[in-house]
Amino acid sequence: MKYWVFILILLSTSCIPQVERTQPTADILELYAQQTVRTDPGEYAFLYDNLPDDLHELCDLIKKQLIHPQEAIKQGMDMERIKEDNLHHTVESLLGKLLEADSTGLTMHRKAEDKLVLACYHHSMLLASILRSRNIPARMRAGYARYYEKAYGVRFGHVICEVWNDK
Repeated sequence: MKYWVFILILLSTSCIPQVERTQPTADILELYAQQTVRTDPGEYAFLYDNLPDDLHELCDLIKKQLIHPQEAIKQGMDMERIKEDNLHHTVESLLGKLLEADSTGLTMHRKAEDKLVLACYHHSMLLASILRSRNIPARMRAGYARYYEKAYGVRFGHVICEVWNDK
């Protein structure tokens, strides 16, 4: 059966398949395989050339580039860095800033101070961009992070990347 797989980029875990869905039509799959204004890497598309094919490795790579604001606070990072979350509305913008901080590009060896402090939306957007550059249908989905509600008694909005897997 072909289905959508929910992919979560969490702070402490890898990508986790969640729920099977019905098969979308070919035109829908084609739509979700195309870049949008927000996911288009623009002049930084070359950064995707030598990335791993494995989805879990891609998720790990993204976690090496970006740090979630909640995690940054836990690590005692400068609160001014938390504002980065409002500065990058496109993948092209965040890739440019990552390249500016470390000219080696997307690397598993990025120093903590060279990571961007960006929330789940940006993690999901970067993964969707990489997958779409490979003509793999992916979309961003929004909802609530129930695990935060259970742990802290607060309901947070959350964004994940849903990836088409025809296997």
